[in-house]
Parts: sequence; structure tokens; C-alpha cells
Amino acid sequence: MNQKWTFNLVALVLIFLGKTTYAQNEISVSLGYEVPMGNLTWVYSPTTSYNVSYYNINYSRGEMDLAAGLNLGYYKFTTDKDTLNYTALSGLKAVGGFSDYTMFMLSGGLKFILEVSDDVEFAFGLDVGYYYGKFEYYIMDSNQNSRGVDIEGRFTMAPKISLGYNLSEELNLFVQGRYNLCIRLNPAIDGVPSRKLDYEGYRNFGTFEKTFSIIVGIGYRW
Repeated sequence: MNQKWTFNLVALVLIFLGKTTYAQNEISVSLGYEVPMGNLTWVYSPTTSYNVSYYNINYSRGEMDLAAGLNLGYYKFTTDKDTLNYTALSGLKAVGGFSDYTMFMLSGGLKFILEVSDDVEFAFGLDVGYYYGKFEYYIMDSNQNSRGVDIEGRFTMAPKISLGYNLSEELNLFVQGRYNLCIRLNPAIDGVPSRKLDYEGYRNFGTFEKTFSIIVGIGYRW
């Protein structure tokens, strides 16, 4: 099923490229409002992200255009609780705490662009990439009193939609919504890699992490 889905996506991209009449480059800078979801809301508050992207836009003879490119980003969730009281998996009452959560983002993206009018365009697509995160933690219960650093990578898929307005032939103002689904990859606790992806509720936020991004930016095309 996955092979068939991949084949269909590649075939669709090739069809669009075959209809290309001309291409443009676009570099954009943007600010985002990153909203934690799920288990992340135990500790963290929304924050600002900083992003830069490069896309190559292929304009087709049809009504829809195709763009492919790269995205870089950074954000840092700050804690809204100094301590977290909870029940550990063992049943013990425990107290823990977490530092700010720093995240670096690298992804490749595809988006399909529909020209609504001469100045307005609607786009939808998917980013796939690698997010690298780090936070510190401490745990206190009747059996332990420990501190550590959690360093981990994530495979991320992020469907997105956006609405853009052409300020001129070169400048495009846009707003974007993006849902980020992150899957933990080879987490390291105290610098020691672990191959396990199972949930360990006392020191991380589960195998899956979810956030939602609202992004406003400006792009330059040439």
C-alpha cells in the first residue's frame, strides 16, 4: 500500500513537471505561533517560531502549480509549571520538573498552488523532515532523586494549507496553518542512546508529539 501511494505521488509530480511553462525561485522568512498539543500541554505554553524556506515553483499550463523546497526553523517552548505532581507508572507519587524545550527543524516540502485570482493564491501540501529537540528534567519520589538531559531526533510529517497575496510581482505575503506529527527516533537519556520507542511517562512525552503552527511570512520571488 505504501509503495503504491509513493508511486502515485511520484507520477503526479512528474505529470506536473511535464506541464511546466516556466519556473521561479522563492525564499521566504516567517514567524510562527507554535501551540503544544497532547502530553506537551502538561508543562509547556505556546511560543514563537522562526522559519526560513526556499522553494522552486513550477508554473504549469493548467490551473494548479507545483512547488518543492526546503524549510529550516527554530523554537523554544517555555514551561508554565515549576513542578509537576503525578503518579509514576509504578504507582508511586512523584514530583518532577522540566526545562525549556528547544527544537531545531529541517524538512523538505511539496505544495500545490491554486491561483484564485491575479493576486490571491491558495496552497496545500506536506512537509517531511527531521526535528531535533533537547530538554532537561528532574524526578523525585521515594525510590529516586535524579536529574538528566533528554536529547532526541524525530521523524516529522506536517500537512499544511496557506493563503497568499501578491504585493507585487516579486513579493508574496502569506498565512499558513500546519499540523506537526513528530515520531521520536532513537532518544538519548543522559547522552546514552536508546532504541526503544515505548512510552516512558516519567521522563518524556510519549512516542508521538503533536503541535499546531500558525505562520505569517513574506516571500521574495525571482
